[in-house]
Amino acid sequence: MKLRATSHPEIGSVTSAVVEAEEGRDDEGPRWAWLPPEDRLWRHPSEVGATSSAAASTWRRSSPGHAWTTALVAGVLGALLASGVGMAAGVFARHDVAVRVPVPTPGTSVAATTAAADPNGSWPAVANAVAPSLVGIEAGGQMGSGVVYTAFQDNTYVITSADVVGDGHQVGVVWENGAREKGHVVGADPATGIAVVEVAGAGHPTPVFGSAADLQIASGVLALGARSAGPASVAPGNLSGIDTSLQSPGGYTLQGMMAISGLTVSPPADGGALVDSAGEVVGIDTDLTSVDTSMQGLAFAVPIDTAERIAAEMVAGETPTDPWIGVSGATDLSTTTSAQLHVTGGAAVDAVSPGSPAARAGLRVGDIVTGFEGQQVVSAGALIAILASSRPGERTTLSYLDPNGRRQRAQLTVGALGGGD
Repeated sequence: MKLRATSHPEIGSVTSAVVEAEEGRDDEGPRWAWLPPEDRLWRHPSEVGATSSAAASTWRRSSPGHAWTTALVAGVLGALLASGVGMAAGVFARHDVAVRVPVPTPGTSVAATTAAADPNGSWPAVANAVAPSLVGIEAGGQMGSGVVYTAFQDNTYVITSADVVGDGHQVGVVWENGAREKGHVVGADPATGIAVVEVAGAGHPTPVFGSAADLQIASGVLALGARSAGPASVAPGNLSGIDTSLQSPGGYTLQGMMAISGLTVSPPADGGALVDSAGEVVGIDTDLTSVDTSMQGLAFAVPIDTAERIAAEMVAGETPTDPWIGVSGATDLSTTTSAQLHVTGGAAVDAVSPGSPAARAGLRVGDIVTGFEGQQVVSAGALIAILASSRPGERTTLSYLDPNGRRQRAQLTVGALGGGD
């Protein structure tokens, strides 16, 4: 949490409105004058009975220490009163900021976080900030990358792409300083394309994890591979899709993927970090290409919300749940359309899988999802983030606008991707 210092105007010279300084008084004369006894709320015993004229003509030199003490106390009281008035009037508004960090399973310890990246989005600064949390992964004679996720029982867990580890159980892990260790593949989830590798030792730096909910189409992003994986793999691009379905050459479908234009994920960067301009990891890179010709030329990444959920379940020894409702494509609602429909945003449905929970609930192409599980959906990324926190079998409510702008609500049961309902 950051503290902002509030400055107050300096206290100026204090003069009496009743007693004026005598002309011609030398520099050694008093700087301050007491008010006449009759104008004060208190009097010294020696002043009792004294005439006002005698009191007015009598100078009493005040101690500089007392004067400064009086001024200081007045200033502090003034500041406190101003603060109280400001708080009562709402001048000092309280802003609740949600801070999202990796939540390890009980008994874990989170490694040191990398320094914040350049707030102006300087890609070199971002790359340097994230680099210590990236590792090279050797598997099957190929070199890929991974992102340090968390530590548990003196072991470090690394998130990577499932195609990096393949069918292997042991991989080599290469730290930024060139040190090499053996890593154990905890698991790989073909439904999401995420794998987790365990390596002995803790205390390795982790990056700052963001969320797909904070992303917008055309946002600038940077694909980063581990420097230990070979020549520096750094490629900037722009988000062209946040909830995209990818038909892979291997014959399976990855849903809820992020599509990036203007960059190519090279093999050394496969499994590395996709970061935003603030240096937060928002996805895990993959070098998979789509068999759909209309999507060739795009790079893809798994949203970090999905990757973190898979990693947490694997670290806990659980089978990945892969919550799914069947919205296989969604785009952000434009500002103009949001204003016309009097909503703050939404996820416009581009495709609905036949027989899916969303289809059975009545959702159709062209509908606009505005709420899910009691939470507001303002973008496609927000829908991904909320769904990532769901579990198959949960009964929930979906709020949406139909193509005519009418508000609709439907009940559905969250399913499991690739595992039926």
